[in-house]
Amino acid sequence: MSAALAGILAGAMLEFHGVIGQSAAPGELPLAFTGVSSIIELPGERVLFIGDDGGLYEIVDGRPVFTGKPAHGGWLDFDGVTLRSFGRYSGVWEIDPLTLDARRVAAPSRVRWDLAGVRPETGPQPFAGRCKFVTWDPGADTMEAYDGQGACLGALMPMPERKGTRRVEGFGFLPGSGDLMMLSYWPDMRIRRFRADGSEVIGKGWPVRRGMGSLRGSGGRIFHCGPGSILPLSDSMEAAQRPITVGREQLLTGYARQGSREYIGTSQGLYVRAPGKSGFNRRLGGIRKLTALAVCDGKVFMSMGEKIRWMYLDGDEHEPFGSSDALEMRIANGKNWTDRILDIAPEGPGTLRVAAGNAGRWRFTLTPPLDYARHREYWTLESKERCERVADEPSTSPELAAVLDSADVPGGCNPGKVASDGEWLVVEDMRNYRLLRFRVAR
Repeated sequence: MSAALAGILAGAMLEFHGVIGQSAAPGELPLAFTGVSSIIELPGERVLFIGDDGGLYEIVDGRPVFTGKPAHGGWLDFDGVTLRSFGRYSGVWEIDPLTLDARRVAAPSRVRWDLAGVRPETGPQPFAGRCKFVTWDPGADTMEAYDGQGACLGALMPMPERKGTRRVEGFGFLPGSGDLMMLSYWPDMRIRRFRADGSEVIGKGWPVRRGMGSLRGSGGRIFHCGPGSILPLSDSMEAAQRPITVGREQLLTGYARQGSREYIGTSQGLYVRAPGKSGFNRRLGGIRKLTALAVCDGKVFMSMGEKIRWMYLDGDEHEPFGSSDALEMRIANGKNWTDRILDIAPEGPGTLRVAAGNAGRWRFTLTPPLDYARHREYWTLESKERCERVADEPSTSPELAAVLDSADVPGGCNPGKVASDGEWLVVEDMRNYRLLRFRVAR
């Protein structure tokens, strides 16, 4: 047992003091997903979503329920007749809405199915007979049409001129007119709108200066899910409603409504606006297996491998992440997307030491407030040598694990990572995908 944790247990008692992060209600299964990659509202106020654990979920009476089915892709679409899932590395799948059984109709290939727009089967059909799916061929920089079985029908129309990298982020079709939309990456940053004859709709009536993100249909509407907000799109955007935001989240993945509840999917959880509430103030979603955990300055810092996240130490079971899911939370602002956080330890208020394996040892400073323009101020490289640990001592031991495993905790506990500031002990519960908080009583 480490000296620090031995000192915590010597002559002391651990008093269970609650759950931080999502826990299951009594009699319900724990939530294995953390974030939501796609959410969709179907007829009859039925809501399905894909968790970042790869599972397909349904919301029943306000609670996420795992369907027992894999998602077979990263996002969902319903064209008014057929429910499908799409993925860059999984292809196109048709899903039976009743059984949720799926069959693949287009295999993964060079085709960017993750960017595809799906022509609806309801409403105006200006593109009928010309395409079922539309996507982008990056090599040729062409807008390609495909039929419902994934066979290429050739170029749909010429690509417009674009600024900078010329990258396309996705396609969609507007309910109402049936016009085609194309979303572009920085620095072009526009939602383009095309009629079936290839002409572009611009100017008055369509003043939409937004880009990046994705275009997602849900409940008969289509939404631009951009960095930091979601905007419903319509034929005329002159009196467009204000974009919807959720806390500090940056990667928003879709919107759905079920009765009097509204849901927004994010990479950090499923957020709920309950009846009578003004905002999306409840987070649903577990905490996946951690690679690092620390307690510092009234906050719980953690990593699931790819970036730093934090929650308030005095939070409850619906506590959202206090950190943004923006790029700055990655090692050196995502300089190398394969780098992983292996350990973190406090070094004063708002400052952490970070072990990043082959990326070396770093210092991360939470202040000043995070923003993209100043991201280089947050990360300081201290050593280029491989680094796997920055904590002075191991955070777990067989003795402490035995104490926690026998603790009187609702739902039980399978302890993983453990961190303490001397007054509070925070434990990763791998059985229920949550964090547990204990007070160290003398």
